[in-house]
Amino acid sequence: MLEIAMNSEDLHGASDAAPSAPAEDSATASPYLITDAGLYWLERPGDPDSPRRRISAPIKVVAYARAPESDGWGQVLTWHDPDGKEHEYIAPLSALQGDGLEVCRVLADRGLRITSGFDARQKLIEYLASSLPALRITMASTTGWHSLHGSQVFVLPDRTIGDIRGCEEVRFATAGALTVYAESGTVGDWRTHVAALCAGNSRLLLSVATAFAAVLLHFSELDGGGIHLLGASSSGKTTAGLTSVSVFGSHRQMQRWRATGNGIEAIAAMYNSLLLVLDELGQVEPREAGEIAYMLANGQGKQRAIRTGGAARRQNWRLLFLSTGEIGLSQHMATVGKQVRAGQEVRLVELQADAGKGHGLFDQLNGYTDDAALSEALRAATRKFHGAVGLEFIRRAVDSAELLQLVVGDRIRKFVEECKAEFTEAGEFGGQAHRVCERFGLAATAGEFATEWDLTGLPPGEFQRALKRCFGEWLTARGTAGNAEPAAIVNTLRAFISRHEEARFTAVDAKSVAPPFPSHHRTVSNRAGWIKSFDKGREYLIDVDVFKKEIFAGYDVGLVCRVLSAAGCLISAVEGSQIRYALQRHVGTEKRRRVYLVTDKIWDDDQQEFDAVDADPAMPDADDEAR
Repeated sequence: MLEIAMNSEDLHGASDAAPSAPAEDSATASPYLITDAGLYWLERPGDPDSPRRRISAPIKVVAYARAPESDGWGQVLTWHDPDGKEHEYIAPLSALQGDGLEVCRVLADRGLRITSGFDARQKLIEYLASSLPALRITMASTTGWHSLHGSQVFVLPDRTIGDIRGCEEVRFATAGALTVYAESGTVGDWRTHVAALCAGNSRLLLSVATAFAAVLLHFSELDGGGIHLLGASSSGKTTAGLTSVSVFGSHRQMQRWRATGNGIEAIAAMYNSLLLVLDELGQVEPREAGEIAYMLANGQGKQRAIRTGGAARRQNWRLLFLSTGEIGLSQHMATVGKQVRAGQEVRLVELQADAGKGHGLFDQLNGYTDDAALSEALRAATRKFHGAVGLEFIRRAVDSAELLQLVVGDRIRKFVEECKAEFTEAGEFGGQAHRVCERFGLAATAGEFATEWDLTGLPPGEFQRALKRCFGEWLTARGTAGNAEPAAIVNTLRAFISRHEEARFTAVDAKSVAPPFPSHHRTVSNRAGWIKSFDKGREYLIDVDVFKKEIFAGYDVGLVCRVLSAAGCLISAVEGSQIRYALQRHVGTEKRRRVYLVTDKIWDDDQQEFDAVDADPAMPDADDEAR
């Protein structure tokens, strides 16, 4: 019978040096004994022949676990359940303070037989707290790239890829949370049965390349972001999602938009440096959709407080995500009266799933009779062959980390320059188009590396051509290579005036707006402003609060004013060193009112190309009243 006497030295009484296993000749004998039959407390510490009381089935403390920052300490516990299955659990050291009831509940739930009664539970907690294992394990709070002891390693839920030069083990902190990173078949199987069907199909190549690109995001200077494939039901969107998912795991890895922001935040932390696939945008609450897109791309969760009043550690990640849906973000948010911001559109780039070749998602059928047959073949292939190619891509990336650090950025820049030359006359992009082009460039770069490493079986340049085409289609649908805020600002003001011109604006004759003032026969409820009519046009005098808090709520009003002024749609005045946008005017009352004075140039068709950044670079800051 195996018998182990455990030292009872208090962890907090140890010296300042790194903890180590207790010496066998310690002056303090252990009151605990482990045998094949269980964990026991000895009445005479250190004496195996002493009368004993059973505490639980055998349980071992095999290692200390902590975060790379050397906090979040815990103990790695192992035991067998009544069926003989081995279990492992990391018990936080903080949970061993007090009665330890929560730890006991977790152990019992996973099959550890604990003797009933408070005394047995207390002895179990005392045993765990007194154990001093020599082994150390680093627990990574996110998947993906981690730099440890001078080595780059890639952490997955069930394994760590990379050589940490003989140092300690590295694990994912919530191992088991993502059990769908499974391998089925070989790289050759995936190459033959999945990648071959993607050949010549721009949307499929985009989806696969984005999966590879999530791994290489670490070697770029880019932020995270997403690509949204939208189109009618049965257009092939889900097939594209399943194809991208097959790079790293089974179809069960595909997530759903049908979650709260907090729920998706928890999921995102488990996809750091990996591709997150979210199906059916229409299932998420439209009021949360834009905020979730921001959150995923920006890589940071909400700041929360802990019970003591301090700030809890935020969840952080850096990932790419592929989204699908029958509607786009702007259309979805519009159902609850919210307007999509240009920043949200850049973070979640929308592309039609239909490739425009008469086959739905597909550009070509690769020998199949119709798009339905090809889609079914792809779905069957991805269920049978998945995971191996992504793991091999990660291994190659780990082995080539120094090279990737040098060349990924250069390849992205080259892709952007080629797109500028091909898609713009002036050879320039606005900042937003440039960021989107970089994301497509990263995907193209990752796809080409996968081809160079013999993982796809596709000809060189296939991903480059497909990603350029997708970017060009996005740019064409967007309508401009410049920034989108100016057009959004003008359209927002146009829409408000069109919707409320008859009901919420008081019409006044410009010639009669002087003392004595005429009386108005029509009563306007909830007035937004006034309309002055001239012989050759009109002006809209908009109430300051309505302009700031209703029309442009959530906007930077200073930016709004600069854009409209540069477009000739808003009249301004210089007062000393300041530019005022809110001006005092008679509006048919004895007292002058401060209003925003909008000209009828707002209706011109050439108001789409004004760039907010270049609206007036020498313009001084507007004062508070103008804003």
